[in-house]
Amino acid sequence: MKNRHPLNRTFAIVAILFHLGAFTAPFFFTWQLLGLATLSWFLFGCVGICITYHRFLTHRGFKTWLWLEYLLALDGTLALEGDPIRWVARHRAHHRFSDILDKDPHTPRQGFWFAHLDWMLHPDPKFSTEAFFQRWTPDLLRHSFYRALRIWFWIPTTILGVGLLFLGGIPIVIWGLIVPIVAGWHFTWFINSLTHLWGTRRFPTNDDSRDNQLVAILTWGEGHHNSHHWRPTLARHGRLWWQWDPSWYTIWTMKEIGVFWDVKE
Repeated sequence: MKNRHPLNRTFAIVAILFHLGAFTAPFFFTWQLLGLATLSWFLFGCVGICITYHRFLTHRGFKTWLWLEYLLALDGTLALEGDPIRWVARHRAHHRFSDILDKDPHTPRQGFWFAHLDWMLHPDPKFSTEAFFQRWTPDLLRHSFYRALRIWFWIPTTILGVGLLFLGGIPIVIWGLIVPIVAGWHFTWFINSLTHLWGTRRFPTNDDSRDNQLVAILTWGEGHHNSHHWRPTLARHGRLWWQWDPSWYTIWTMKEIGVFWDVKE
């Protein structure tokens, strides 16, 4: 691995604290709290990240009302994976320069650990410049809402955490917020690392993307990564009927009731 960039201390501290909180979860376990964690995981991970940040804001796989777009983006911030502009810009750059050293923000060609986590612990500053965001997210930068989220994206998570604390104390905060966030982090990071290293390749793409069924189960269908890189703008990633893709099932349901439209299937 090439020489690392300086440590992102803020991210490192937050990641350590959240992981320590998640490690205490077994001491408060109940089946009801596990159900709460699963619901939060669905709302933060499936709806917030997979559907909104990824298939909608990044690739524009469907359309919806602007007020609902903003509401969905706020839901995405609850996963604590950053604001939409940063997330979308880096993912669009990843698609354009997939697995090209120094151009793909998290290529596993620098190693599994780099793609999974180290690219955030020691971020390359060129992927955080104003010129970088102007290049990759001019559509989002036109909205004052998204520009504000660049600074305040952590506020919705904080408000939810305080609300859960008053509602049921520490156990609900841990299972309703911390556990789904930490699990969602690693499952999302598996897409950057595992699905460019292990799996099957059904489609000829100019990168190392692979379909990994295990990661697809853990990420609401996002693990069908070779299929996704083959046609990035499609809202459906599981190309075969048996491929697990709950994000697509949710999008399809919203289309049928008229909430989403112009869905790219």
